[in-house]
Amino acid sequence: MTGTVTRKVDTKDEQQTIDIIPILCWSLSLSQEINNSELHLERRNNDIYSVTAKENYVKLILKRDTG
Repeated sequence: MTGTVTRKVDTKDEQQTIDIIPILCWSLSLSQEINNSELHLERRNNDIYSVTAKENYVKLILKRDTG
């Protein structure tokens, strides 16, 4: 049987995290960079502002034999 786990990692920490995965008896199944942007309106006092929230990270899917 195989177990999997997903982790969000800062892009600057990707390689360091990948390097320690085998030490913890896991193997890397997928590494995918995620870039999300969300546009929404915010009210501040009596003014309305258009705000863009950005998110950038690396999604790592790890697997290991649970047996």
